Amino acid sequence: AMPRALFEKVGTARFISHLDLMRLFQRAFKRAGLPLTHTQGFNPRPSVSIALPLSLGAESHCELLDFDLENPVPPEGIRDRLNAALIDGIRVREVYDNGAKIKYLALLQSRLTLEYDGGIPAGAEAAMPGRRWFWKRKTGTA
Repeated sequence: AMPRALFEKVGTARFISHLDLMRLFQRAFKRAGLPLTHTQGFNPRPSVSIALPLSLGAESHCELLDFDLENPVPPEGIRDRLNAALIDGIRVREVYDNGAKIKYLALLQSRLTLEYDGGIPAGAEAAMPGRRWFWKRKTGTA
């Protein structure tokens, strides 16, 4: 099974597109001295895959990255070496082995936080019955 990394994309890094994020990780592996395997075929590509593309501008603390290294490295070593090679806003939180392939994931549990300047919009509660609503008023200047 391929190793899997749990990473976060926050702050100004949220404006990095999915394809640029893939390139960023490919370069980070190279800078960290962690050579990736490559696909077979006419145009070999590094064995790196991000589970689901995140919308541009969205932050996440729970993104999944599958990868395959040429040589085995302990998960803690991978995490530390990658974090030293990554930019601000992208941080590997955990690396673990034996994750099922991303294409076999059948369930995604998530939590969505929507922030509105003027409180909950009219009609939102009726459109989503049975949901818990929390709101915190922000004050101050931007």
